[in-house]
Amino acid sequence: MPDISPEVMKTIEWGIVPLILVGILAHFLINIPDKNAPDAIKRSSFSGKFAGFIIFALFVLSQRNRELLFSFDMPVYEFDFLLIGGSIVGGCIFAWIFKLIKTKK
Repeated sequence: MPDISPEVMKTIEWGIVPLILVGILAHFLINIPDKNAPDAIKRSSFSGKFAGFIIFALFVLSQRNRELLFSFDMPVYEFDFLLIGGSIVGGCIFAWIFKLIKTKK
């Protein structure tokens, strides 16, 4: 299989994949759960959304300084507190925006 150019990989990793993840996140934040759902379901849904934010932040962190080769090795994450804090703030802002959209809907 021929190598994929780094520009194409960067476009996929930093353009298409984040757009897909944000779209999925928007769908779940707006449509799940219903307003009439029991509190346990709402709590569970909130926990899943928060876990999604954490996974998204870890995905973004894992893409830094990454070679374009497949490997069975576990990724090593550097804990850059500024980047993690920014990811958390960005996730909370997205949640707040989608909550506003949901209440207006």
